[in-house]
This record gives sequence, C-alpha cells and structure tokens, in this order.
Amino acid sequence: MNCRGCGAASFTYVDVLVRGAKGSKAVKMLVDTGSTYVVLDPTTVRGAGPLRDPVHRRAHPGG
Repeated sequence: MNCRGCGAASFTYVDVLVRGAKGSKAVKMLVDTGSTYVVLDPTTVRGAGPLRDPVHRRAHPGG
C-alpha cells in the first residue's frame, strides 16, 4: 500500500546513557531532528545523581 499523503508518521527512538555523579541511567528518548537542545526531567534521571557539566555530543548513526 502506498502511504504517500495518508498522514501516517513514524517515530525514531534511541537508547541514551545519562551519566551522573552516582552512576548512570539508561533512558529511551524520542529523536527530534529539529531540536537544538535536550532537557531532562530530574525525576527521569534521579538514579544517576547530579549531572556533571553539560556535555555536547554528536550522534553517530549506525554505532
């Protein structure tokens, strides 16, 4: 079936490892190709402890 113009959308998620002072926590995140920054809810990453200085990383598709 050709879905062009049918309004269907797909979403891409990635598994991200958030590192903090107490350890790390795996978080599943939605990829937003139009975003510039990522904001993490404190309750989501609570187990990792306070996050260190902001880190800027580039995504490397495929590993």
